[in-house]
Amino acid sequence: MQTLEVLKRKIGNAKDVQSVVSAMKVLAIVSIRQFEKSLASLKDYQRTLDLGLQATLADFSGNEDEAAYDPFAYLTPAPKSAGKAGPESAIENRPATHTCAVVFGSEQGLSGQFNESVASYALEQLTAMGIAREDRSLLALGDHVSYRLKAAREPVQKKFVIEGSVKAMRQTVQALFLYFGEMQQRGECGQILLFHHKSLTGAHNVLNTSLLYPLDLGSLRHLRDREWPSSSLPVFTMDRNRLLAALIRQYIRASLEQAFVESLVSENASRLVAMQVAESNVADFLDDLRHEFNEQRQSEITSEILDIVAGLEAMEKSGMDQP
Repeated sequence: MQTLEVLKRKIGNAKDVQSVVSAMKVLAIVSIRQFEKSLASLKDYQRTLDLGLQATLADFSGNEDEAAYDPFAYLTPAPKSAGKAGPESAIENRPATHTCAVVFGSEQGLSGQFNESVASYALEQLTAMGIAREDRSLLALGDHVSYRLKAAREPVQKKFVIEGSVKAMRQTVQALFLYFGEMQQRGECGQILLFHHKSLTGAHNVLNTSLLYPLDLGSLRHLRDREWPSSSLPVFTMDRNRLLAALIRQYIRASLEQAFVESLVSENASRLVAMQVAESNVADFLDDLRHEFNEQRQSEITSEILDIVAGLEAMEKSGMDQP
């Protein structure tokens, strides 16, 4: 049986854990609200980009050079041809269909099965798509998901750090987008796939796959053909191809940022659920400890009272026995 001192120490430790769990809950709630506001702003920005693309594509005949759709055309030089003579590295010889897979995880723990599920999902989807290991490069966002991928014996080409603020998130998006340009230059950017959690309602989220690059030309033609929302038609004066490439570059960046924010909302929602479960478990553990402490204390008090009564009875008996 545990002593009262041991039980007191355990109760104190449990209260400390309870304080940490409560603080983590508050932090998760604040983070969710912060990223939800950012997500709403991104959706407004994407609607603006849709209008810009619609205006730019209004006179597009469909017979012009489709290279104008390449968002990296004015960011990096064109990749080297795989058939170029002379010694070239294995990277330079990769086919144009080489896939870059971006897996969104977390930098912090205490988020349940968040990282395990997205890592397993990404690998399952890549296998289902028939993308062989040598035809893909994995980019991990967050230390925990990087560890999960490596534990599955999947090489991670580069890991990006995630920090819990909108400003830091945008800096990571900028670094990631520039890295895409470097990959495109090396011939590693035939397509870019994003694997991430997407928040639904409350703490519910789903795993999602999205094609970031190249853009679906059918979607752009749909934008071109839809009705303009006002009677005032837009005009532009700069070169259409450059404007179109810049708009698509911003569209891809906004889509990347939206996937990032959705992942962060889902991460904090998962952390909130995990902390709620932990809070309930700690409360139950504290109740058990307090119950055991009270029983032990009552037992000791009863034992002391019995000792006193036995002592009094012994003294009385001793007095009665004297002549």
